[in-house]
Amino acid sequence: MRFFSHIFKTYHRNLLEKLVDKYKYLIRGSILDIGSKNRRYDHLFNGNVTAVDVIPNPHLDVREGDITKLEFANNSFDSALCLEVLHYLNPMDSATGLEEIIRVLKKEGNAIIS
Repeated sequence: MRFFSHIFKTYHRNLLEKLVDKYKYLIRGSILDIGSKNRRYDHLFNGNVTAVDVIPNPHLDVREGDITKLEFANNSFDSALCLEVLHYLNPMDSATGLEEIIRVLKKEGNAIIS
């Protein structure tokens, strides 16, 4: 069972990286990466990345943050990434998280959400 679990996780990770790589042109400028405990996708972007996760990682400059109450001003970011986060939340918190992403994005901002 562990073998198949490993295969699936590797496949899923590669699929997400291909998705992000394909649409990275949308992610630029000031970037908010939500749920990025290991900053896996930073190397794909040209921009200033602010990473937040419920578990901070000072070694990788990941700030503590909650998607349901992002501690940033309105219209703070040009782009946002939110990968593999929403499925961990209940439906109400997922909706609140999406509203928060919209709130902190600039008017013409882009987001990649999975």
